[in-house]
Amino acid sequence: MAVAIFTSSCVIITDDLDRIVGLEVEGGLQRSVEENGSIQLIAWAISAGGDTVPDADIVWDLLDVDSGQVGFTLEPSTGLVVAYSPGTGSVRPRVEAVTPKTPITITVTPAPDTVSATGEQAVTMTAADVVSPPLTVGLSDLTTPSDSVVPLPEKEVQFLVVFPDPGTAETAGFFLTRATDGSSRASAYVRRIAGAVLPDSAVVHARASTAAGGTVPGSPVRFVVIFERN
Repeated sequence: MAVAIFTSSCVIITDDLDRIVGLEVEGGLQRSVEENGSIQLIAWAISAGGDTVPDADIVWDLLDVDSGQVGFTLEPSTGLVVAYSPGTGSVRPRVEAVTPKTPITITVTPAPDTVSATGEQAVTMTAADVVSPPLTVGLSDLTTPSDSVVPLPEKEVQFLVVFPDPGTAETAGFFLTRATDGSSRASAYVRRIAGAVLPDSAVVHARASTAAGGTVPGSPVRFVVIFERN
């Protein structure tokens, strides 16, 4: 985990090695959180002797409170960030007279509002095919105005074989692989195991979840893979 070390020019230099002269912040200066999610900011006070000060009273300040574009709340005493809408804001820990020169930027990214197939939901593997056509879904955020759709890159999508029953002999002849292209799409592929006997068909479900643990509307997206025989 990246750690940013802050020092402050506000500290008066003395011979007291127990005085607090800086802050260490877990996670670096750029943090992101999905809409309706949360992150816990963590910081430690550092003494002039180079030790952490575990009982230091650290307070977290929201610097952009009047901008109207922050998109999250901040609990001053704990550093808990709770996101409620896309936006960006800056926060800064302080302890005694020590404040960092560079704040932490928090970016709230949109949560997906819908998941849907972006290609065929019924595909066929011929007897000669090793890999199926892609089973692809796309995640989007429905924004204002209501007719606009914002794609969401690199969100988590889980693909599962739901028929035949996983773990049975009928599913021993194939397996799933997945890939993303850096856009709003995620794909899975059915791969044949050489020489194995395949069922007549398989059903694959794609499920998407938000960072807060909710199920994205449209889940599961259902795909059917037909296995042709010689």
